[in-house]
Amino acid sequence: MTVEIAALSSLGLTSFRRNPFAPRFSPSKNASSSSKHLIEGLAAADTALSIKADFMEALTCRSLLLRALAAIEQDPARRRALEADADATRQKAIALAEPSTTCSATNGGVCGGAGNARTISYSTLAAGGSSTITLVAAVSASAGAAATISNTATVISATADPTPANNSATAAVSTPTLTPTGDADGDGLTNEFETRYGLNPFSGGPGNGPGDDPDADGRTNLQEQQDGTHPRGFVITYLAEGATGTFFDTRLAIANPTQAPALVLTRFQKGDGTTIRDYRVLPPMQRTTIDVEGLAGLEAAEFSTLVEADVQVVVDRTMTWDQTGYGSHAERGILTRTATKWYFAEGATFFNFNLFYLIQNPNTQTAQVRVTYLLPSGNPLVKDYGVAPQSRFNIWVDNEGLTDPALAPLANAELSA
Repeated sequence: MTVEIAALSSLGLTSFRRNPFAPRFSPSKNASSSSKHLIEGLAAADTALSIKADFMEALTCRSLLLRALAAIEQDPARRRALEADADATRQKAIALAEPSTTCSATNGGVCGGAGNARTISYSTLAAGGSSTITLVAAVSASAGAAATISNTATVISATADPTPANNSATAAVSTPTLTPTGDADGDGLTNEFETRYGLNPFSGGPGNGPGDDPDADGRTNLQEQQDGTHPRGFVITYLAEGATGTFFDTRLAIANPTQAPALVLTRFQKGDGTTIRDYRVLPPMQRTTIDVEGLAGLEAAEFSTLVEADVQVVVDRTMTWDQTGYGSHAERGILTRTATKWYFAEGATFFNFNLFYLIQNPNTQTAQVRVTYLLPSGNPLVKDYGVAPQSRFNIWVDNEGLTDPALAPLANAELSA
């Protein structure tokens, strides 16, 4: 089983004391500590790590949030020397973190650096004073059932110190738990929903709040959660046709040509208005195949398909029938949500030809559809159809000509629509 998770790790850099009389540029003493832990679901902020022994399957970690806390304290016994030498009060704490970090420090600390090398500098820091440094980094990572997170703290000063042993820096790692059904930031969106679709479960900031609409589809994040849709579905692909059973087989191929992981939600909308969902993370420059018949609830079904992703993906549908695979067709998905008119030049219902028009309504209200049938001669034939919300609708044109007297010419004809 693969589960998308996010964890908040607190990396503590604690107990730093500095003696100002060490030889200039003497090596600093580095101390690091790593915690090997089980990533067993979604982890929450500000609680202790909870490891469940009965959950040992490999998990994929898409977004790992690290919080590093550092405390720096000057040696009170050397206060006078520190006050006399301004250079002696310049201290740096370097935390190794991934890029995209944010940094803040109290008591006059100024954050600098970027990427993996972040520095916090102090022009003055009184003896006995302290400063709390907070580093928050969003990192991409993959981990199995067990994973190691480590951090190294390094202290640098240009002040001579005859006793290097007075210098110390420690780094500790802890991972609290975040329950999937919980709500770490209290915004009404579950941790599982926010993590799965690329929202931040620890912040209700811009784009992450319940009233935000990052993909500009007219539905808020809260509405998307309630409806089981993708809140960051920037790319939507439609496939009106699909069927499985003893005669038909349908497979979807999804390719991710980008350099970023794709968070892909595929919704199979059946004729009765019910929806079956498939969620998966597609790594950069890779493809995946969905054998629709293997999904619960779609073993024998007629459906339309809607694929939502947060990056550009390409979707292709292959259908085969008659058990031999001789009868088949492949079609690329349609990337539009605004078209209200479609034109089909080819169509025939005579001899052994059967003509079907498949209509997908991905909207939340019933669609009124008017089909105009164009014949080789005579006036066009027109019929209106109602297509239920989020469903698939099938027009078997041959049968329309047999069951509706007004459409009798369609039973044996060449036509366009």
